[in-house]
Amino acid sequence: MYTAGHNANVSRLIMVNSMYGVNSPWALSSGFQDPQDATQFDPSAGAYRVADGASLLGGWNRAIPTDDKTIWRDPRVANAYVRDGLARDPLAVSRTPPAMRIPGAFRKEHFDMARGKKFWDAHDLGVPTLYVRGTRDHWSRPEDLEALQRDLTNAKAAFRSIPDGTHFLFLDRPEHGRSTFLELILDFLR
Repeated sequence: MYTAGHNANVSRLIMVNSMYGVNSPWALSSGFQDPQDATQFDPSAGAYRVADGASLLGGWNRAIPTDDKTIWRDPRVANAYVRDGLARDPLAVSRTPPAMRIPGAFRKEHFDMARGKKFWDAHDLGVPTLYVRGTRDHWSRPEDLEALQRDLTNAKAAFRSIPDGTHFLFLDRPEHGRSTFLELILDFLR
């Protein structure tokens, strides 16, 4: 959104597992919708949600297509992800189990985007842009990629899907998306 309004301040844009504003099914909608009116965001959602270590890893766990998650990700990386996330909230250790607050505005924005609301228009992007998504990403959808390919016409753009890449492809093991992701970025920046 910033780049669409400030192209002169951005030399290149990299988007990862991003939604765009396409009215299309989204698996996470049911978790964000008003129980009384599925077309509206749940007004009782609150300003933030509380997530413990298990819930921080939940979406990642569901995206990995094997029971043994260590095949897909290094346990040290998963532990660091949880540890560093919890360390960002000074009140995390006061909860049992330790849990962090995650601001919630992005949930409403994405609920609205899944219903077709655009917060920015790709026609307004005028800088080289790389859009990358993992095919196992639980957040973005193939329809977002297709719409961006159609609308991003005023800039040099590259669009890549990483087979079996999760929402956390930048943290997965090299052979499960991270190496491909980093190579795409480095090639784009060259």
